[in-house]
Amino acid sequence: MPLSAEGFRDALATVTTAVSVAATLDGHGLPRVVTIGSLCSLSLDPPLVLFCLARDGASHRVFCAADRFAVTVLAEDQADVARRCAGRRSARFSVPLALADGLPVVPGALAHLLCSSHALVAGGDHTIVIGRVERAEVHPGRPLLYHRRDFHTLASPEPTGMPVGSAAGFTKAR
Repeated sequence: MPLSAEGFRDALATVTTAVSVAATLDGHGLPRVVTIGSLCSLSLDPPLVLFCLARDGASHRVFCAADRFAVTVLAEDQADVARRCAGRRSARFSVPLALADGLPVVPGALAHLLCSSHALVAGGDHTIVIGRVERAEVHPGRPLLYHRRDFHTLASPEPTGMPVGSAAGFTKAR
């Protein structure tokens, strides 16, 4: 039996992701923002990131035409920002924004990645937007997470202190 769209979405809803907002300016100089859960590091040299945009989304054309964009990695107390940026276009205008090197970013976030457009790749009903990170700002805090179609925060306030690459403290799944 072929995989249904609902079954596919249900399976991927089990993947926990950090929540980010991508932002750029449209042809009239107005900010365009969209919530993304697909931010991914692509390359260290050159520094590249990617995210995916639905081809039928209201901001698709604007991002595909943009020379530059910013990605804001949201902090745990910014679920309302994520909801507004994922909602109706009118709600997106109420998102508080600041400018960093002329690009809109969300204040109070964990990180801002200022990018130049590197490539656009077709991916089914989405476009994979690849950006070259020209500048990164990192701030203290904890991330906003998305899991099973809802927002969450980290349960543990502090890192475990476990060395990278160590398997200590893990139990093998059966």
